[in-house]
Amino acid sequence: ETLENVAVAVDSSYSVSDEDFTLFISEIEDIRVTHKTEMVTIVDFDTKVKRIHELDQDAEIRKINFSGRGGTDLYPMFNHFIENMVQFIQLRFTYQSIMQAQC
Repeated sequence: ETLENVAVAVDSSYSVSDEDFTLFISEIEDIRVTHKTEMVTIVDFDTKVKRIHELDQDAEIRKINFSGRGGTDLYPMFNHFIENMVQFIQLRFTYQSIMQAQC
């Protein structure tokens, strides 16, 4: 299945390790290849949306500088997607941030 535009939220909070970021990037690359996306929008967030990265098919995803490293708050990220009417979201969180969100 081909998806023209895909939006991906990446938790860039302090609880995300370098290994997690490597996994996030690998998953995003897999989405790009599997779905032959024309554009991937990456929402970089921790307690707020920090940056929006828009990558076309030729962009080098590993050159993105994520800018979070604070706490984690999911609401600003979800609000961004709601306000921008995004149709597809891929979320990856550390186990710790999921447990904190449930409490």
